[in-house]
Amino acid sequence: MKASKKPTVILAGFSGVGKTFLAQKYRNVLDLESSPFFWDYSNIIHDSDFEKFKGSAGRKRNPNYPENFINELKKNIGKYDYILVWAHVDEAMPHYNKHNICIDAYFIPSKNALDDYIVRYYERGNTKEYVVKMQERYNFQYERRNEISKSIVLLEKGETLESYLIKNQAQYPILIK
Repeated sequence: MKASKKPTVILAGFSGVGKTFLAQKYRNVLDLESSPFFWDYSNIIHDSDFEKFKGSAGRKRNPNYPENFINELKKNIGKYDYILVWAHVDEAMPHYNKHNICIDAYFIPSKNALDDYIVRYYERGNTKEYVVKMQERYNFQYERRNEISKSIVLLEKGETLESYLIKNQAQYPILIK
């Protein structure tokens, strides 16, 4: 995939903001899902099974993490206009900072949009354990959002990463279907 001559925009998004949807819809977007790098998913046979394994007990950590994730991220910079990554302040930020990876913006739901995200998790097949974990993570992330040195975008009820980028297209590369 050839990107435009503009540098790659790296956006971090909380679970459910629409990273995967955006990457499936637009060819100049890569969703660099962290789970396959963080966990050993060698027992998943079909991609459609992926969401239900998120947050499940008994997973084994991938011993190559975080180097495998950071290497894949660096390998794809310049190949896409957008690379979408996870936005956990405590787990992801130290790795981005250590490797001088600039995150252009962090997208997290506003407090009044959180119920929409819970519905979204169930609709896409996540387990109850995953939903509970994301609620806890959200509270942690929301409280620590001021520790992030880059711009924070709070997505309001009904707003997604896609709708935000389209609405603010003057400051971002054009999404290419």
